[in-house]
Amino acid sequence: MKSSLRQSYILKRKNLTEIEISDKSLKVIQNLLSLEIFQNSKNICIYASSKFEVQTINLIEKYYQEKNIFLPHDNLFISRIYNLNELKMNKLGILQPLEINKSSLDNIDIFIVPGIAFDKTFNRLGYGKGYFDKLLKNIKKPKIGLAFNFQLLDKIPFENHDVKMDYIITEEGVLKNDY
Repeated sequence: MKSSLRQSYILKRKNLTEIEISDKSLKVIQNLLSLEIFQNSKNICIYASSKFEVQTINLIEKYYQEKNIFLPHDNLFISRIYNLNELKMNKLGILQPLEINKSSLDNIDIFIVPGIAFDKTFNRLGYGKGYFDKLLKNIKKPKIGLAFNFQLLDKIPFENHDVKMDYIITEEGVLKNDY
């Protein structure tokens, strides 16, 4: 079930034009920037977007001088970056820190993560490797999922090891998990 849902929503994202991705991403990021929790955060762990995800590269570029920006590395740790030249593509085509300088997850104020789909009960459907679930499983800090509105579903399959989001942000607005 997860696999077919994953493939369906990856295809839907790929059917967006560059202009649609750019316009929708701008609105998602504006909604993120409006959150007090983002404004008050000094240490932010965020993903470097791929072509069909909510675009985060401009956000990283804008804030790495004002805030401490950390990106995940495929070995289940995070590294701080100081500019975009410190990123490289890994074997899966995901931008990650070039230098390995492991940073503590405990110091991060918020975690901003991608997803293929989310649901209204704050579940996240990722790429199927369990990477973010492993990285975030014991984290008590806010986890924010960024998505396009069509990626927000009523319900997606959920397993015990899946980590729920605290916020889901789309171009239409912000959902907050009040538990």
